[in-house]
Amino acid sequence: MLITSEIRWFYQGTVPPAIESWFAANVLKENYQTYEDREDWYLLIPGCEFLGVKLRQQQLETKLRVSDLGVLQLRNNIIGAAEKWIKSTCEDAKLESLITPDVIVKGQWVKVEKVRSQIRYLVDDDRSLTPASTEQNSQAGCNVELTQLIVNHNPWWTLGFEASGTDDKLTSCVETVAKKVLQTFPEQRLNLVDSYAYPKWLSVFV
Repeated sequence: MLITSEIRWFYQGTVPPAIESWFAANVLKENYQTYEDREDWYLLIPGCEFLGVKLRQQQLETKLRVSDLGVLQLRNNIIGAAEKWIKSTCEDAKLESLITPDVIVKGQWVKVEKVRSQIRYLVDDDRSLTPASTEQNSQAGCNVELTQLIVNHNPWWTLGFEASGTDDKLTSCVETVAKKVLQTFPEQRLNLVDSYAYPKWLSVFV
């Protein structure tokens, strides 16, 4: 089980070139680049914004929203909604049998293709950031990701911050990292109305 705090935005279309360049140059940086190309299958739960169920390879992952952490003003033109989630993972080769042709035809699951760029930042005592591996979830830190999505042949993209580590520091961690990282963000608004997690995106827009 993993407890996280998350801020995320979703937008239709492909990642704008200015944002893609910003992420590579100012967030990932040369020595800490992590790219991932994958397919995830999500269970569609109409009208449900607080629970996500995802199947990836032989892992079944659930995410449950346990609280809203409030609205954060991260820059003059950037506002996001912070949420606290509990993530659980089950690994079993038999889980692949959940996605049968019959299930796909009925539309109970939806495939989301992802090309994700990601880095983790640890938060030091003086609130400075240190790049680290995304596997270092036990230390107070925050993953920063920029992901191109394809769902039902339609392109979307998402920018997200997901903090994990000590429970009592999660909110301050995600806020600290987001504010510092977004200082150099291009002159584009990130609006509160576009700030939500995967379950709402799937429930409303897919």
